[in-house]
Amino acid sequence: MLSAIFLFGCAKAENPKDETGEPISETTVIFNHELFYGYIGYSEIKKLDLSFLYKDSFFDADATVFSKDLAMVSFGNALMAHAEKDVSEFYKKTGFDDVELHFEEETGLDSVSFSFAHKAIGGKNLVSVSIRGNDYYKEWANNFELGESGNHQGFYKCALKVYGLLKNYVLSYNNVSLWINGYSRGGAIANVLSHIILSKKEINVAKKDMFVYTFGTPKALDFSGELAYENVFNVINSRDIITHFVPEKEYGLKRCGIDIDVYSENAEAIIREVVADVYLPTFMPDNYNYKTEKEFVDYLFSTLTAPKVSDDDPFVYISTREEYVSNIQRPIETALLTAFGLPENVLTQIMTDTSSRLSEGLPFILGTLGKEYGLYDYIVPYLNDAGYSFDESVLREDSEQIRKFILGKLAFVSTFTVKDSKNLNNAMRLACMHFAESYYALINARVE
Repeated sequence: MLSAIFLFGCAKAENPKDETGEPISETTVIFNHELFYGYIGYSEIKKLDLSFLYKDSFFDADATVFSKDLAMVSFGNALMAHAEKDVSEFYKKTGFDDVELHFEEETGLDSVSFSFAHKAIGGKNLVSVSIRGNDYYKEWANNFELGESGNHQGFYKCALKVYGLLKNYVLSYNNVSLWINGYSRGGAIANVLSHIILSKKEINVAKKDMFVYTFGTPKALDFSGELAYENVFNVINSRDIITHFVPEKEYGLKRCGIDIDVYSENAEAIIREVVADVYLPTFMPDNYNYKTEKEFVDYLFSTLTAPKVSDDDPFVYISTREEYVSNIQRPIETALLTAFGLPENVLTQIMTDTSSRLSEGLPFILGTLGKEYGLYDYIVPYLNDAGYSFDESVLREDSEQIRKFILGKLAFVSTFTVKDSKNLNNAMRLACMHFAESYYALINARVE
């Protein structure tokens, strides 16, 4: 698919000026952020103004030295990268020029959206690279395109797209420094991109001039030993479930660079200082399976990737990456591409109806999944009513694989349908720890 690329300024443009005609060297950017918590904790969506201080002087320091101030404004840039309007406003407000926005008109399996911008600071030409990691749709499918071995196939392909265009962009400038950031999915791609730049060495930039800050970053690289690039900082919350994906123990993937953990035992109180009525369940230990949040994460992934017990087992398993790709990768991609191809009201109706039915517990699960092609039969009426066009044979086959995977984990899956379930409660807590509001509060409070 071709990108819809919007260009602002030209290669020789001067940095924008403030209202007095002076170059912008310091400013505060306000982002009216739609609270992620709203989707699960409120009856209506709420918004909150998040403020980020920007200073040119942040880039005077050596990039191998972690900076809380630069981390905060990098997070702001990463969040505002979700939409052309917001990221354009960020660059305008902070005095960047030559803005390129690469947002695909119609997203798909290997889509990635990102932006470039430039600012002359002292004797350097700073190039910003910000990769979208929130408010995307069909790009969800790319998150699950692991590949049988090596680096995360989906994230790596996306990073290569960004890298190819970045090489051309920097040709307009001498004495380049880089500022790379991304949140969540965007953080994973930014982490991979940093590795590509530092290993290929085709872009002439020293580590001390390459500022990399990623947030809530999944694991996407396959390497032995360590790639502790001292200029790549991954700001993570160790209680954030997304930072444990893709699981290193089971599938062998890692992050390059240095992890900065912002988790605090007082996390809930810290987050409530930013969002007073935040939905954030308290962790509930299960003395049989886990006692801590870390043990819960291990329990979650080890259960999902447990091997089959016998050769005549009729269910689907993903104990290795090879099994994952063979058994479930395409079905997950098909499900996500189908879901995000639907009109929003139809997708909302499916989710609402399914959530309501899941409260019935095992009767609904067995009634739907207990028969061959039961999942396909459940979903197709919604697609037909919406007039949605789909490949019947592909959807039928792929939904059956998902059905067999769920049935193989039925005892585990069913615990997430029970009201006040510890598994459901704890999974929701770890999901909430990934939300932008959590990172905004914890970075401010925790990082020195």
